[in-house]
This record gives sequence, structure tokens and C-alpha cells, in this order.
Amino acid sequence: MPPFGLINYAAVAVCVVVAMAVGALWHSPFLFGRIWMKAYGYSPEEAAAMRRRALPAYLISAASYLLMSLALSVLAIWGGYDTWAKGLQLGLMVWVAIVAPTGLINNRFSDKPLAAWLIDSAWEFLYLLFMGGLLAAWA
Repeated sequence: MPPFGLINYAAVAVCVVVAMAVGALWHSPFLFGRIWMKAYGYSPEEAAAMRRRALPAYLISAASYLLMSLALSVLAIWGGYDTWAKGLQLGLMVWVAIVAPTGLINNRFSDKPLAAWLIDSAWEFLYLLFMGGLLAAWA
């Protein structure tokens, strides 16, 4: 049974907020937004339309980050990951074994350029490292 009583819910909440905030910056014109739009083939008009109807995507993203943070917290507790360094290892393992390969498979079957996967995958790598590190250190 998952150790829900041992989860640090404040750390989980911080993970969600940081993932959302840094994700918005990551996909903004200040960092990789323009390259990301080009890689996915979005015109400026399509991007503007996406921004106007983005609320459901943000809500789904927040719920997804919440589930990931909770799951990583449980894995950290079960695995005895109790330091920042061990948490980084956990985040890396999840990215290497699950997230990156799944994204790459989806990318290859979506006929999108590899650059699209690289931008998304690098972002996933960063937030999983952060989540793993914070959840383990703050356990």
C-alpha cells in the first residue's frame, strides 16, 4: 500500500508550481517557444489561437504534474531516496527508462522533426530531476 501518510504534500505542491512556472518560461519566446512552434509546424496564428484556449491544457498539465510528483514521492519513500543527490538519480532513472523513450516513440510515429522531441524531452528531463531531488531531500 502506498505510504500516503509519509508524503510531504508541501514538497509536492512546490513541484507542481515550479514545473508549471518553468514550463511556461521554457516554452516562451524567451527560451524555446519559437523553435518549438517551428518544430511542431504551428503558424503564429495557430499559436495565438492555442494561447486563447490554453486554460484546459494548463489544468491538465497541473493535474499531471501533481500525479507525477505524488508517484515520485512514493517511489522515493519506497526506495529510500532521502537526499537531493539520490532524488536526482530517481528523476534521471524515470526519465531515461520511461519518459524519454515514450516521447521518442510518439515523436517518430507523429512525423514531427526530432527537434520537437528534443525540446520537450529536455524540459521533461529538467522537471523530473528537480522533482526527484526536491521530493527526496524534503521527505
